Amino acid sequence: KRALKLYRGPLLAAEEEAHWAIAPRARLQKAAHKIVMEVGMWYESSGKWNKAIRVYRSGLNKNAVDEQVWRHLMLCYQRSGRDEDALASYQQCCRELKEKLARNPSAKTKILAESIVQH
Repeated sequence: KRALKLYRGPLLAAEEEAHWAIAPRARLQKAAHKIVMEVGMWYESSGKWNKAIRVYRSGLNKNAVDEQVWRHLMLCYQRSGRDEDALASYQQCCRELKEKLARNPSAKTKILAESIVQH
């Protein structure tokens, strides 16, 4: 959890033109993703949905286009009986992906959203 607090987002984000920063930025972002997933899934395995939700939300605050984190957030909301929040998260995921990457969610994410609607 301390490592998550230390990560403040992409390395030198304001320096988008700095080609030398691309590889270190990617490594740091990958490490942050791994930590978010490990901590979040640990809480999930313990049934601590609200704590997992907080971890996933904090990860998305730093990388709003991480679909795997969005899916786990949606699952935690669903498992805690908050289907409306799960679907709102799906909609937010769609907006972030469209705005920042000009793409739609993956089939995996769409299928999860459909299963929540049918739940």
